[in-house]
Amino acid sequence: MRGRALSSTNILSVPTGITQITVGKGPDYLPQTVTTNLATAGQTYTISFTLQPQLDLATRGWSGGDAHVHFNHGEHEIERTPQDAFTVCAAGGFNFASFAEEHYGATTLTRQQMFDTWKIYENSECKLWLGVEEPKNQWGHHVNILYDPWSIRSALPYSWGIHSVHEQGGVTYPVHPERMFPGRSSGGQYGLFPLNNHQKHFPLTALTGHLIDAWSGESDEAIQSTTLTSYYKLLSMGYKIPFLADSDFCFDRVNNGLKGIGCWINYFHLDGNPLSRASLCNAIRKGRALATTGPLVLFTIDNAMSGDVLPPDGSTRTVRIEASYKFNPWTLSYSNFAGTDACKISEIDLLRNGQIIRRWNPNTATSTVLHTINESTNNAYYMVRVVGNEGVWMAAYASPIYFENTVRLRQPAVFKPLIKGRLYDSKTGAPLSGNVSCVRYGKTEWTIPTDGQGRFQAYAPIDADLVAQDSNGRTFTQNILKYEQAYSFLNSLPETYPGDKGPAVDAFSNIVAQINLEFPLVLQLAASYVRTNLAGNGVMSNLSVSSAPTTFSGKQNTEIVMLLLDKTQAQNNDTINYAAIFRRASGSPTEELNVEWRGWDANYPHIDTRYGKVFQYNNGTTGYTSLGGGFYARIGSVVVPAWVTNDTPTTAAMDMFVSVRGSSGIVEDAHLLIATGPTKRELLVSATSDGLPATWGQTGIGPCNFYRDTYTIRYADYRGMTLQMNLNGQPITISPKVDTAHVADADNALFYENFYYDGQCEPAYRNIPFRDAVRAQPADPDFSAVPIQNPTDTSSPNVVLMEPFNNDPLTAGVTRFYYFIDDAGLSGAATATLLLDGIAVVSDTTNNPIVVSISPGAHTWQIKGFDKAGNNALSEVRSFNVTGNVAPPVRMQLPQRLNNSQLQFRFAAVTGQNYTVQYSTNLTNWITLLLTNTTVTNATVTDFTATNPFRLYRVFVGP
Repeated sequence: MRGRALSSTNILSVPTGITQITVGKGPDYLPQTVTTNLATAGQTYTISFTLQPQLDLATRGWSGGDAHVHFNHGEHEIERTPQDAFTVCAAGGFNFASFAEEHYGATTLTRQQMFDTWKIYENSECKLWLGVEEPKNQWGHHVNILYDPWSIRSALPYSWGIHSVHEQGGVTYPVHPERMFPGRSSGGQYGLFPLNNHQKHFPLTALTGHLIDAWSGESDEAIQSTTLTSYYKLLSMGYKIPFLADSDFCFDRVNNGLKGIGCWINYFHLDGNPLSRASLCNAIRKGRALATTGPLVLFTIDNAMSGDVLPPDGSTRTVRIEASYKFNPWTLSYSNFAGTDACKISEIDLLRNGQIIRRWNPNTATSTVLHTINESTNNAYYMVRVVGNEGVWMAAYASPIYFENTVRLRQPAVFKPLIKGRLYDSKTGAPLSGNVSCVRYGKTEWTIPTDGQGRFQAYAPIDADLVAQDSNGRTFTQNILKYEQAYSFLNSLPETYPGDKGPAVDAFSNIVAQINLEFPLVLQLAASYVRTNLAGNGVMSNLSVSSAPTTFSGKQNTEIVMLLLDKTQAQNNDTINYAAIFRRASGSPTEELNVEWRGWDANYPHIDTRYGKVFQYNNGTTGYTSLGGGFYARIGSVVVPAWVTNDTPTTAAMDMFVSVRGSSGIVEDAHLLIATGPTKRELLVSATSDGLPATWGQTGIGPCNFYRDTYTIRYADYRGMTLQMNLNGQPITISPKVDTAHVADADNALFYENFYYDGQCEPAYRNIPFRDAVRAQPADPDFSAVPIQNPTDTSSPNVVLMEPFNNDPLTAGVTRFYYFIDDAGLSGAATATLLLDGIAVVSDTTNNPIVVSISPGAHTWQIKGFDKAGNNALSEVRSFNVTGNVAPPVRMQLPQRLNNSQLQFRFAAVTGQNYTVQYSTNLTNWITLLLTNTTVTNATVTDFTATNPFRLYRVFVGP
């Protein structure tokens, strides 16, 4: 038998007779094998194992785990319980796991019940948390360590979702970034968003600056030509982020292939802080990481470890690399996969600025190597790779140590293109003077006026929305994904840069260094537009089609032609009136013509199908109205439920899902997404046309993101049809192309045909010639006399409290306060001030956590955060209560020397209390050996560097 995860209470049934049992626990515990005679049937035997550590990472302050573990990925081949997940993760050597969706109890448990399900593991051997693999869309997949997984946006732009992770103090990083899927075609059909996973978005993400907290480059093969190239590019741009691994393990799969818990693992050094989401986030932000698929490595330069910064003063320093690969944690064998050779280290690489400067080939199970360096170059970095003798599968990476004259931020500033823009009336072409605002993540960072001709020039962050407004309050918004040259470059990047993605960043930065944007106010797209404003609810009657294009050649099924709504935003308990229009080329419909209203219920959240709670069915083969000429309408109204709410602050609450269902399932579909908020009474018209709007969820055209999933369906251009009806008893004509006609200036102003790229409609693929013709454009305006503006950073940072939580019970004595200052890539976070009960007790510190001693009683805490530009902001205020328990004095016991370089002793401890272990050779200068939050009452300390003739040790409570 093999591969069974056991807890201490499990009983395993095996055949009688001579039995060999091997027990292991992740990469750092050496497997142990016993052979025993289980002679008597029905007898219960107890066999004890004591596993010895390989490098004893736990004692040295490292905690291991993974944030890319799916509880329910979607296969549902087997249903696991939370206890099953805990057993597997703990048996794999994990100290933590952050679960990607879907979460246990989705749709049946409340939000609080789901949190409570995992709360019992908070103080266990392996902590389990609810995480998420969001944003997850056509640009790729991120995973997160955070507190609320359901608040993360997946819809484009990508930066919104990542920013929402940072808004709660979490960290986020791309996973399997070198993997490409779904590929150009599947089953003979060309795919939507081919070759998506991060390949496209990498240049934009890299230039945005604040979006990447780490790089999970060890996702599939541990050794491949492109594993490190993108990471090296990020480091060369000024990023100081760790290199990680991720398993992508799925608990609902019977067979995960090579993906197993404990086979891909990250270890994080917590600087003596107890393991929690906050301390993990801090360790990632500090770069305290090693990633492995088997071998283990510890890397220091003098006393510095991964994430540390040293001065490039040219002094002589010693690189120390301790590596071990005694066994294969995938098989618990001390030999390679084939069983033909003992596990051993085939290669140790010391890398400087992405180049191997020293290679050792020890071909032994363990190796400790030393190397002398004299670094005098500013912004240099060193990292280490250890390779095991298993081809491409076995490697460990120690994240970089940096050399800097002045310590830099961990992420570079956001890239700022020069925007040349002009405002004009989309109906007449007349220039309009007004203001332009830079809006990022819902916050206005600056506003500047245009000149009298509506022109402006300004440097703006690449992730900003630029919102133009005239004196009448009319607005128009542009951003980087509406700039076709940028989108086109990113879409084709996997093919134009099939290997190293680094050069793509430089090429992309040249494309977007200067951007010309037009702001045609009141411009609307015929595919989905507001026909008229309404004073009240809009009752639709007497619908008839007076003209329409011929149906697409060869189409036999009933198709979706047009959707009508009387509101583009609604409040709870509002009534929404709607109509869905269908067409059958010949005969009457034989399929179901369906309208379903689905909503996001924040009390019963789920992620895989966000709009999964249906609150109205208007379905079936009857109940619709014939409009004549082969057209049919399903007309109705729906009351917005009291429970429905926007699934994130920037996405919708409801999905009007329209479908045609035949005997084999859905033939066609269309979606409109409606947000809750102040009621907007507007008649929304959305018409189908060839090639668009096909998309991967929550991205579409018009104010309600009109889109469809069935991207291979062909259509006539129903934007050219004319519909007559009565609206509140008054006749109205709807003709999308006529209603939205604009001047030549506006004709090429807005790039909305990203669906052309994503739907693979190019001639080489589906050859759908749906692109709208563009008329001859007027000459570009002259910007030579327009001043260039570069507004300074006057925007306050976002200051987030992480731990302790509101109303947490704490013990008197040392308390850690974790926080996060997010400046979103502008001037950068600077210092923090801790306020206890409204009084500043620690000021202008960069320490995180801030550690102070707290007296018993009820207290509040708050952080005032500053950025490099001098802006500041206050966090929320949290309350907590402190009881009077104090840890007893520390007593050290049983010192013993293990060998010439190792000394070990114990001390009596209180579980959960923080301790500092220091040593000295003169009683004057004390060096911290270990900071720990022990889980046992008799803690063991091993000093692996005790080479001195004698050392003095001390242990004290704190910090």
